[in-house]
Amino acid sequence: MAQKIFVAILAAAALAAASAAAAAQPFFLLIYSPGPAWKPGVPVAQQALAPHGKYMQSLAADGRLVAGGPLLDADGGMAILHAADLAAARAILAGDPAVQAGVMKAEVHAWAPAFGSNDPLLPPKP
Repeated sequence: MAQKIFVAILAAAALAAASAAAAAQPFFLLIYSPGPAWKPGVPVAQQALAPHGKYMQSLAADGRLVAGGPLLDADGGMAILHAADLAAARAILAGDPAVQAGVMKAEVHAWAPAFGSNDPLLPPKP
């Protein structure tokens, strides 16, 4: 019985440490703008961005993408990432198919949220 309690305590401590490590990862902003292969005058929905969308979905699925999406008043977009450091954030950006193809270019900025609310960024899924 004592051994089971000890194992449970170790598992809980490991889970707490993993959660704290994920929460401690800094945030980075990716600010996207049209790259050299962007087709001027062509709507965003008709640009070659399908591979970029799949890449963003994979980043969200593994917990690295916090939020992202297109700008509504200009060509481009923004993403908020968790990454270990600036080099890791730049590596994530370098892996983006839209950047590799020159459809988009992006700036990477370290970011520390100072204000916020408890409101979710995205509406609940139906």
